[in-house]
Amino acid sequence: MANQLSDKVSYIRGLMEGMKFDTDSDEGRLLGKIVEALGDMAQAIEAVSEAQDELSEFVDNIDEDLSEIEEVLFDDEDDDEDEDDYDDLDDEDDFDEDDEDDEDEDEDDDTDTDIYVECVCPQCKMTFAVLESELSPDALHVCPECGAKVHAVPTYETDHEISVAHLAEDEDE
Repeated sequence: MANQLSDKVSYIRGLMEGMKFDTDSDEGRLLGKIVEALGDMAQAIEAVSEAQDELSEFVDNIDEDLSEIEEVLFDDEDDDEDEDDYDDLDDEDDFDEDDEDDEDEDEDDDTDTDIYVECVCPQCKMTFAVLESELSPDALHVCPECGAKVHAVPTYETDHEISVAHLAEDEDE
């Protein structure tokens, strides 16, 4: 658009020169100043248009960078799984035993990612492992070596194979 405006101003300037307007007369000076002002406006509009194009490209680049950052910060796989879960629950008639099997498989996947921490029995000084999720000040664990019910306190300083302790409540059953 800015180029078209500059072309039109040039055309008007050419017409004015072709018509041999007397630039010494009042009308000629007025028309000359109007064409000059139109030329200045066309240049200003062209500069604004170029700046706007550069700014638009810069904003697009920022948007792309932000999208990449969002992908890193907010794992899209988790979002897709959550959306799928909600889609499955939208219609209660769609719920069947296959959905229950899927939930059981999801629970099995969670146990694969459990983290064990190393603890030392205060009675026999044996090292054993405890699920990190089972650690709490109120939880008692049974030492796999001596059978004592102990508060498991994690230690992270060993390189040898260790046994896994279970919660004391499980033993009473």
